[in-house]
Amino acid sequence: MPRLIFIKTASFWGLLTITCLLCGCANTIHPRYSQATDRWPQATSQTANQSHPATLETTYKSGQYWLQTGRYHTVNSVPSKEQQALLQVIIEVTLPEEVSDIQSAVDYLLLRSGYQFTALPQAYDVQQLLQKPIPAVHRHLGPMTLESALQILAGKPFQLTVDPVHRQVGYSLPVNIVKQVYP
Repeated sequence: MPRLIFIKTASFWGLLTITCLLCGCANTIHPRYSQATDRWPQATSQTANQSHPATLETTYKSGQYWLQTGRYHTVNSVPSKEQQALLQVIIEVTLPEEVSDIQSAVDYLLLRSGYQFTALPQAYDVQQLLQKPIPAVHRHLGPMTLESALQILAGKPFQLTVDPVHRQVGYSLPVNIVKQVYP
């Protein structure tokens, strides 16, 4: 085991103290870097009290507004496709056992979508459809859009009708199919 006699001497501690005093806690800005820090405003009471001052910077690039949320992070301030078209949200759902018929499945799918099933009286064919039990293959839906899931629950003959003003959806039979069923 090597001997550490040098640490025990006073000259070692004196040299260590002088080294720390000369270069230890100096905080100076090199002239080259002072130019870079001049572009940032000095901290004031107004900017210090803001919860997130980076969100104040808005940039307009290529037809869209961008918000700077961090030092190196910007986000687009335009709503997403799903936020603009609520039925285009991608879902993956496993229907619970309590959901037994198509009407309750439609209500379950529309639960958090912002849409509701229409309160208007439905045609007799649509009423019959909504009372039918859910096929086992439809217990797990997705990943797909909400609009596609609603269409799959009804089947190909029925057409999904959407009222975007009142945010209601419903089903109808196209005229050509009604003529085939009821000649």
